[in-house]
Amino acid sequence: MNKFSGEDNRRKYFRIDLDTPLCTEMTIVEVKGKKIKTSITNVCVIDIGAGGLAFTSKLNFPIGKEVIFRFNTTIFKESISFIGNIIRRTEIRDGIYKYGVQFILDEQTETEYIKIFNRLLIALKKDWRNIEYSSCKGSKCRNVENASV
Repeated sequence: MNKFSGEDNRRKYFRIDLDTPLCTEMTIVEVKGKKIKTSITNVCVIDIGAGGLAFTSKLNFPIGKEVIFRFNTTIFKESISFIGNIIRRTEIRDGIYKYGVQFILDEQTETEYIKIFNRLLIALKKDWRNIEYSSCKGSKCRNVENASV
């Protein structure tokens, strides 16, 4: 069952803990103000909200505001992109990392994200098994370590 994440009272937005992680394509789009193009890697998003997300990966990514990442995924059959910075990294077991991402938001984007995640939360409370999103159990994320935390 999915639930609110209330572990960090400093958060401005609620987070949704995902029992079945959300498979998300991630790429670096900017480093120190310079646009770049990198390959795409899949990560497993384990919680998400209007202000950011947390994901797990075997890869060791840079932390800080100099590096901007794009996250692309599908929720309710809609492609959604998020832009943000990795602000936290924790090694949860040998070679598996948990990352905290803070989204880069303007007011319009913030409103859109709040609507998406309110809709997702309501749907998860009704029947989480019938929600269509890219899960890490799917074929795209077969090679991604789904690290239970």
